[in-house]
Amino acid sequence: MGLVALALENTTAFPTFPRRMSPSEISAGLVLPYAAEAILGKAGAVAVLVLMFLSCQSACSTSSRPSSIADPLQSQARVLSLLS
Repeated sequence: MGLVALALENTTAFPTFPRRMSPSEISAGLVLPYAAEAILGKAGAVAVLVLMFLSCQSACSTSSRPSSIADPLQSQARVLSLLS
């Protein structure tokens, strides 16, 4: 997306046109939403928000699982103890 933003930065569709993106905007991570908005309009910006929300939700849901589910050896030992 960085190259797409660089290519579209001088077009009228880019959100910051006619000025270039500032270094603070680039370091703040606004390259992706700017490029998505240039390609898809406001729907692109919304799509980036949904993408970020879902990725954060996915990362948080995996870290909240109990360790017994994540450890296959403990699960196998539990099954074997129930069978005997």
